[in-house]
Amino acid sequence: MLDENNISNEETTSQETEELDLELDEENQANNEEPTAEDSEDVDALKAKLAELEHKNKQLYARLKKEPEKVVKKPVNKTQSSDITKEEIEIMFLQKDGFTTDEIQMLKTIKAGEISQGKEISLVEASKHTLYESYLQNKKTLEDKEKAKLGASNKGGSYKQKEMTPDEHKEFAKKKAQEILSGM
Repeated sequence: MLDENNISNEETTSQETEELDLELDEENQANNEEPTAEDSEDVDALKAKLAELEHKNKQLYARLKKEPEKVVKKPVNKTQSSDITKEEIEIMFLQKDGFTTDEIQMLKTIKAGEISQGKEISLVEASKHTLYESYLQNKKTLEDKEKAKLGASNKGGSYKQKEMTPDEHKEFAKKKAQEILSGM
């Protein structure tokens, strides 16, 4: 096949050269003028350009012939785009909207429950389900209780008292008593 292309390219270029020469001869005969230096420069420029193109063509053909194993056509797999399911797309959008993996798992559970009852719903529709809303409320309540537990246990832990001698303790008590009396 490559030989056929090369042969047809060589035939085409030789035909083009002959046609250009004929056109130039016809123009010169039609004008009844002798070829001028300008016309011969144009012909020379065209011949040089043709020679350059033929040289490039031969180089490309030689390169193609030398490395045929590198030119490998990849099979087109039309099922690549359908490998991603509708549910996976929904999951990507839910993750983008800030849903956690636990919340998405709960949505999958709700969806499976609805499917078992004969209702086909999406994960987005499951996020509007009353069961999911109660799950979120329960989760928020548990988080608030956990924060309250952590907050109560941390209140007194940040201040560490220095041990005082009995004399230092008496002085401190006098200062506090004076501050309280002066503030009244």
